[in-house]
Amino acid sequence: MSNMKALLVFSVTLTAVMGLPKPFPSGGSASNSPAIAPQFPYNPLNYVRTKTDERVDGERGAYTFDIETENGISMSEAGQSDDSAESIVKAGSYSFTLPDGNLFELKYVADKNGFQPESSYLPVPVAFPHPIPQFVLDQIEKAAREDAEAARANA
Repeated sequence: MSNMKALLVFSVTLTAVMGLPKPFPSGGSASNSPAIAPQFPYNPLNYVRTKTDERVDGERGAYTFDIETENGISMSEAGQSDDSAESIVKAGSYSFTLPDGNLFELKYVADKNGFQPESSYLPVPVAFPHPIPQFVLDQIEKAAREDAEAARANA
């Protein structure tokens, strides 16, 4: 029985050791190790340098930053506390070149009303296909009156 226990301990230990990541060869890294291969092979063309990285911290939490990379990606943002100091108002933009060569640009404001992006690449709601019938407008008006009456009654 003790031989059986020894065999079991040996098997469990061997299984655990075989499951451990292999050390990198001397001078190696995860990108060339067969034990821990990255999802995408290392390619120095996939990495770009930062051309501009300017950051300024102001008073009361105000800040700005401008970042641009060698491949044309850029992002700018400025933010500060609103008058109530309960939230931060941000405005900024980012842009990059699409695979087809066109420039994608997006400008945004983020405040108490949420994130409000603007870009020609964002979808635009489709215009309502027909006029709203009068009976629907009447029903909407009736519901608004009922809501106002209920609010007055509960006040």
